[in-house]
Amino acid sequence: MIFNAFRLYDTHGLPLSVTLWAAREHGIPVSLPAFYRDALRAGWKSSKTRSLVEEVLADAGEPRAYIDAALTYLDTVESDTAVPGEEPHP
Repeated sequence: MIFNAFRLYDTHGLPLSVTLWAAREHGIPVSLPAFYRDALRAGWKSSKTRSLVEEVLADAGEPRAYIDAALTYLDTVESDTAVPGEEPHP
């Protein structure tokens, strides 16, 4: 099961960076494509979501090449994208 980070961010305002840190500490997978997709479903502009994801990855110390690859992949995610390992929404 993949943790729904967007729900925590959107409902409770918990920063994505905190969610990723806590999930990593407890061995819980978090999907950035699912976060991005759910943000699109909520009506966010893709540029806002890209900026947030880029900031979180940079703050986590990820190499620039990894950040660029992640953002390129996110460009392929749409509001109806299925994420591997994620349970379907009811």
